[in-house]
Amino acid sequence: MEPGDRDLLSVQEHQNPIREESASGKKPEYMTSLRGSELVFKDNKIIKLRGNIDTFEAEVLETQFCLLSSGFKKAAGELNQVLDCVRKLMRCEVLNEAVPPIELFGMSEDEIHERSHKPQKFYGFGHLMAISVDDGEVILRLNTLRAKVREVEICAYEAFRGSLGIPNREDIIRGYNRLSSALYVMMLRAKAKEYDAVP
Repeated sequence: MEPGDRDLLSVQEHQNPIREESASGKKPEYMTSLRGSELVFKDNKIIKLRGNIDTFEAEVLETQFCLLSSGFKKAAGELNQVLDCVRKLMRCEVLNEAVPPIELFGMSEDEIHERSHKPQKFYGFGHLMAISVDDGEVILRLNTLRAKVREVEICAYEAFRGSLGIPNREDIIRGYNRLSSALYVMMLRAKAKEYDAVP
């Protein structure tokens, strides 16, 4: 075996699932379950994706708590739909199911995409180009979530990227992209005073 072949084998062993536990019947601490009895190293890209999703869910919940505490009940309530969508995307990845059409806030994927690209048409002002503390709590917290879900989208691409750069789960990547757009639409709606605080 040539050195280059040995390196390739090492990469393959590192990324591919190992279907059996150790001889003792115990899972090594440096490995984790990918699906069922399939074990992978803990730095596997899909495991990293799941970790980022877990962090995003935690940040959504924290944002909901803060918004409710400040009286922004409508915005906090709509974030439940974001949580449901993230959990459906996770389920589709784990069970290897196709992602169904996404609908959020009564809008289809196409409408979310259009509103996020044409704020002038729908809200009477342009893109939010220079967000500052003056924009207020709702926009700032939603912007944090939007930025975080963009990181999740990139992790999803890295996890499912094929040898030619084409992902084998484009539906999952699209789902996180639409979530990013949906959070941006929420920011636009906040700017349009759709989420004013309720005492």
